[in-house]
Amino acid sequence: MKLLTSRFGELEIKEEEVIYFKNGVFGFENFKKYILLNEGGSMFSWLQSIESSELAFVLVKPVEFVIDYILDIDEPDAQDLKIEENDDTTVFCIVIIPDDTSKMTGNLQGPIVINTTKNIGKQVISLNSKHKLKHPIVEELHKKMKKDKSSQKERED
Repeated sequence: MKLLTSRFGELEIKEEEVIYFKNGVFGFENFKKYILLNEGGSMFSWLQSIESSELAFVLVKPVEFVIDYILDIDEPDAQDLKIEENDDTTVFCIVIIPDDTSKMTGNLQGPIVINTTKNIGKQVISLNSKHKLKHPIVEELHKKMKKDKSSQKERED
């Protein structure tokens, strides 16, 4: 199937690539079908609506920039995602990119969880009180890189 988007032009997508969001995304509840797009090598992805060519969200996996990221969600959210023991899930946060990109933030409080086995997605509310609505990505990335360098140096010694 062909999909015309405002950012990526015309895309050829397969029905099995479509991710269904029963409740939509917060603020965009009427849009239920999306595809995940990723430029190879980038830590950022796009969640593109297939129902609106203009609607797309920049996403990043919190584990890319947050040290020891752990998501805790409630049971009804897990049930909506139909997560079973062997299902693969991926967690993303929606990224807000201001004019000063060094101040970009990720919404850790309302992450996007995708059951990639069943192509079911849901924006959930994190039960982890450390997760913020506007979590500074660049600042956290610097902390993570320092910790990773320190850990690597300890292994080498």
